[in-house]
Amino acid sequence: MDNWALAAQRLIDYIEEHACENPTLTDISREVGYSPFYCSEQFHRLAGTTIRDYILKRRLALAAHDLRETGIPIVEIALKYGFSDQSEFTKIFKKTFGCTPYAYRKRPTPLPVVCKKMLLKPFINKS
Repeated sequence: MDNWALAAQRLIDYIEEHACENPTLTDISREVGYSPFYCSEQFHRLAGTTIRDYILKRRLALAAHDLRETGIPIVEIALKYGFSDQSEFTKIFKKTFGCTPYAYRKRPTPLPVVCKKMLLKPFINKS
């Protein structure tokens, strides 16, 4: 199996575990043992998006889930998912989804969220 495919899946798993901490490209590349440039280029080739955009969209997807499923105050959700404040969160949420977090919470509708990417399919040994 291609070493980069394994590294890319480790990279995605790392992002999932640390998305709320806004990991840097340097942090991520160090985790998988490749240069930041190589990680960035290969991730874009395989996933069809930049690492930065993927992280942002995953944070927004997780925040949207909390808005829909919990009563956690919006400011706490903003901070939980790595936004500097509620204003920044609202601005980015509205730009991405076309409504404010408050409006979404009051009337949740399907959103085009980014789910965790799976580059490798699980191997099932049938012996």
